[in-house]
Amino acid sequence: MKSTGQVSSTGQSVIAESRSYKTFRSSYALQQIEVDEEGAWKFYDGGPKDIPPLICLPGASGTVDSFYRQFNLCAKGYRILAVQYPGYLTFEEWLHGFDAFLAHMSINLFHFMGVSLGGFLAQVYTMSRPNRVMSLILCNSFCSTNLFAEHAPASTFFQFMPFFYLKDYLLSSFAKGMLENEVADSVDFSVEQIDTLTRSELAARLSLNCTEYENQETDGIKADENITM
Repeated sequence: MKSTGQVSSTGQSVIAESRSYKTFRSSYALQQIEVDEEGAWKFYDGGPKDIPPLICLPGASGTVDSFYRQFNLCAKGYRILAVQYPGYLTFEEWLHGFDAFLAHMSINLFHFMGVSLGGFLAQVYTMSRPNRVMSLILCNSFCSTNLFAEHAPASTFFQFMPFFYLKDYLLSSFAKGMLENEVADSVDFSVEQIDTLTRSELAARLSLNCTEYENQETDGIKADENITM
């Protein structure tokens, strides 16, 4: 057990200084493309390109680097695509942006993994385009944003707030105190990664997270066969 906020002599988190993370960063290049005027989609792409990928979406406080361990699967023949979306303020804009990203990458069918807000966005896409998603993995996610909307300031206000407020708002939901070592290290790494995001990216993510929206059932993939929680 240990508390959060512990860094190495270089001032970085334990994970950022770990051999596994450094090996990942030296093996895969962070790429980016712009598919519209909202900004760049950032991504890591590993594994064979002739199979449907597992696309990984981070949550409101996450980045593509959060999925560095998933890239160990590339050596086993899987294609992993960790994707970080730009600052879309509505779910409709995000849907069209993700469609454009997939078109640029020449991806038709794929598996989806989403964490928190990323999991919710994965559900939004699956409900809208069920024939493109082969399976869905949800981690610490939710099927409705209504509760967040009830307990947050008006979502339209986030885009006018300064970075320090947005960061503090996110950090208020993080685990604190004495934690299992791996959990504490993960929290420290996540806090570190927030500082790599721009103010507009944070504002857009919180706007989506706190906009009332509820996913509806679809005739697409079946929960008992292709959805993992």
